[in-house]
Amino acid sequence: VFPELSLFICSSTMALTASLRTNDAIQHLKKIKPFDGWSSDVYLNKYGECLTMLRRRNIPLGDVGFGELYYDKTSGCVVGLKSKNATGPDNGVVLVESDGTVCRNQHKIPLTLPPISHAGKSTAVHQFGETSGSNTVRENLRRARESRRHVQQTPRNQQQQPTALNDEQNKLLLKYAALAVMFAVFMRALATFISGIAILLIPLLFYASQNCPSDGSFDAKKEIKRVLRGVHLSEDDPNKPKGWLEETIARASASVATELATGLGYTVTLTHFYGFATFANARVPTAKMDLYWIGAFGKWWYITSRSIPEDDLH
Repeated sequence: VFPELSLFICSSTMALTASLRTNDAIQHLKKIKPFDGWSSDVYLNKYGECLTMLRRRNIPLGDVGFGELYYDKTSGCVVGLKSKNATGPDNGVVLVESDGTVCRNQHKIPLTLPPISHAGKSTAVHQFGETSGSNTVRENLRRARESRRHVQQTPRNQQQQPTALNDEQNKLLLKYAALAVMFAVFMRALATFISGIAILLIPLLFYASQNCPSDGSFDAKKEIKRVLRGVHLSEDDPNKPKGWLEETIARASASVATELATGLGYTVTLTHFYGFATFANARVPTAKMDLYWIGAFGKWWYITSRSIPEDDLH
């Protein structure tokens, strides 16, 4: 909440309680590795505790800080202590090995911490003022805790006030809502239509698959004769033969024309559609004609015919 206040609290508390061991550790590291840029960083965590972090070339050695740093003369290592002014048996986390190299795999070692020298402590107190300095630190810590408690107890509705939508945003929101409703109605109608088609189409396809004419049932000459006779023409078509005489003449003419057209050869191509229908194409080069049928529901249905282009005849 108050960065300057927190920094002052940390620096003052460190000087009073933990700077002796930390400074001894930093001085030892600078002595054995003078060009590695050793330093310590003191900060205040979210619980109001002042912690110390060891840095090498301004890079912290770890993710969390310690109560203070300590040079263990027995092992020659620089370790981090969880509590300040600790004495007696304790466990320290090795940060720097005895040869000055950074510990890659930080581990704990047992320590027996000597008591802090009262003379050194008095010197530190004298540096910042024994009575006034201690009272100032306590007062600053109290104010920092009260400020943090006040921020935590502030209602969220006071910290984040909701912003009302303006007219343009309301119109845009209504537009998107209307489009969403229209899309939902359209998709529902489409689903209903597809369902209805499927109900009719499934039995129709089943019947078609059971009554699809075989390839052997397609007689090209017979179907060509039927086309030339005009069987496929509607009753009101003027080209359709009327009466027995016209039908007899048309039947005879169609037979002769079919024999002449197919006498020099013709080709038949059959294309199957998944067993539901068969597409037939008869090419008669002599007559320069392509004729098309579709076989479905047990019968061959004439579709159309076209003239063969001259380029396709060669």
